[in-house]
Amino acid sequence: MAAEYKENLTDLGLGTLCIALTLGIISRSWLQKILPIPYSVVLLLFGLAIGTFLVTTYPNSHDIVSNSVHTWVDISPEAVIFCILPILIFEASFSANLFLFYKSLPAVFCMAIPLVVFSSVVIGLVGYFRFPYGWDFPTALLLGSILSPTVCME
Repeated sequence: MAAEYKENLTDLGLGTLCIALTLGIISRSWLQKILPIPYSVVLLLFGLAIGTFLVTTYPNSHDIVSNSVHTWVDISPEAVIFCILPILIFEASFSANLFLFYKSLPAVFCMAIPLVVFSSVVIGLVGYFRFPYGWDFPTALLLGSILSPTVCME
């Protein structure tokens, strides 16, 4: 009985994945042409709308939709970090204009890389000298590399 229940939860989880992918495709292809907001914000709004709808409509329900959503609640953090987060972070690379990218590559090497390194070092120095944590310089530099602006400007 327990194995059959677990198999049903897996099927339900795959149904939620298919619905989420369909909504992602719709938001990427149709809504982005209408609304001038980034793709990840559209996905966040879709998720908030669906979650709010399910919580308010089916608060303690055990129907197929609620069980499917609750299957994804127990997803491991590693799966989110390694499978879902890179898609959201590097979404801009899927729609990048390669000609424009190659044309701006010299400017990237001349300006962006040195300024990100400079920003990392400055934030690392602030973390090393101003924070009361007793960090060594490599740890403070790690903080600087995490917090330095490496996000693509759209």
